[in-house]
Amino acid sequence: MIAQAAGIYALYLLLFWLPSYMQDTKHLAIMKIGLYTAVPRAIAVPVSDIGMVSDRLLQSHMLLAGGRRAIVIACVGALALATMARRVILPAVVSPRPA
Repeated sequence: MIAQAAGIYALYLLLFWLPSYMQDTKHLAIMKIGLYTAVPRAIAVPVSDIGMVSDRLLQSHMLLAGGRRAIVIACVGALALATMARRVILPAVVSPRPA
């Protein structure tokens, strides 16, 4: 019940609030707003496939032994690395620090 409510609220934010926020605060054109709001949906498709792949990789005896835990840890680690890359590596590449 709580997960369903959170999903509906997130959908509301992505569909209605995010485009108007980007137009009002960032002064973006409608076409750019469309591209930016399409990004979460474009990412959701391959991410949802990861769940199906992990279910196929794990046999029933692995599930009983806690095999799903390794996949969750790997996904959290990949997310942490992506976040660090975005915050540490990309700003240095995009805008070099002044000497």
